Amino acid sequence: MQGDLNSLTNSKESNNNPEKKNVIMTQKRNAPWRVRFAIFVFTVLLCILIFWMFGFVLNDIKSIPGPDHQSTIASQIDPKLKLEQADQQKKITE
Repeated sequence: MQGDLNSLTNSKESNNNPEKKNVIMTQKRNAPWRVRFAIFVFTVLLCILIFWMFGFVLNDIKSIPGPDHQSTIASQIDPKLKLEQADQQKKITE
């Protein structure tokens, strides 16, 4: 692999004209300004559409009713523990 790179850099064309090699290495490949402007506009448009979509998603989430915590607690906690908690609350208030 190293030999291949050396043969490419030591080719006859680069030895004959070293200025051409420097020009090629420093040349930038810019797209036309219209293409860069279009990419910028489409990027901004995509950001606006994504932001707008998040608004719809959040409004949909807000419209869904939340869980009923009291019924969940009533169904998950053992009745003996509820009585014990009530006894402890009475002891605290006394």
